Amino acid sequence: MSLSLKILQREAITYLIGTIADCGNTLSKTMLQTVDLNEGTCFTIIPASTSEDHLYKFKTGGLMMEQQGTKMTPISVEITPTVKRIIELFLNISENYCAVSEDILTYANEIGKQRDERWSYLVLGGEVYLFNSHEDDATKVVANLRASNAMYYSFFALLSLDTAQQKRLNQAKTYLNKEDIALLATSVQGIVQAAYDGESYLIWDRDGTLLRLAEEQIKQLESSGQ
Repeated sequence: MSLSLKILQREAITYLIGTIADCGNTLSKTMLQTVDLNEGTCFTIIPASTSEDHLYKFKTGGLMMEQQGTKMTPISVEITPTVKRIIELFLNISENYCAVSEDILTYANEIGKQRDERWSYLVLGGEVYLFNSHEDDATKVVANLRASNAMYYSFFALLSLDTAQQKRLNQAKTYLNKEDIALLATSVQGIVQAAYDGESYLIWDRDGTLLRLAEEQIKQLESSGQ
C-alpha cells in the first residue's frame, strides 16, 4: 500500500492552534504568540487509499483500514519511518537544526525516578521538555517524537539554534527561564503533531524545507514500488 502526501487547507492550521491553546505547555503557547502559523504550510502523509472525507478528521483513526467488498481489512503500511527519515534529512541540512518536544506525561519531580534512560531534559517549573541537539542520532530524536505523544495532544518542534545554545541545553537536566522559552519559541522551523488517533501526523513547515523533503521521500517510495 502506497503513501500519499496531502497539503492541507487552513483548517489544519486552525486545528493545530486550537490543540496547542487547549493542551500545550508554556513553550508551545509562547510560540503561538511569536510565530504566525498561518504564514507556513501544513501537510500530512497518509495511505493513498484514504478518502477525502477522512482528510480533515484529525481526531479519528481508521487510516490503516480499507474497504474490500463488504469488509474492512487492515493496511500493511507504516508512516512513522517516513516521518523519521524526513526529520533525519532536515537535521542533516544544518548544524543549527535541532529538536524539542513537550513531555506532558512527565512531571519535573519524576526525573531520575523513571524514564531516566531519556537523553536531555529541560525543566520549567513542573513542566518537562525533551531536547535533541544536532549531534543526536535520528533514532533518538524520533524516540522523543513518539514518547511525547499523549494521543490527545503532542508537540514536537524542529528548531534552528546555534551550536553554543544547543550545547548549553543538551545536558542531563537544564532549568529554563523565560528568556530560554522565548528563544526556543522564536526558533521553531517546523512542528510534528500526532493526528488521526496516533496513526499519522500533521506537519507544519515554516519555510518549505520540510515539505520539499517530504515530497522527495514520497517520490522515492513510489519509484521503489512501496
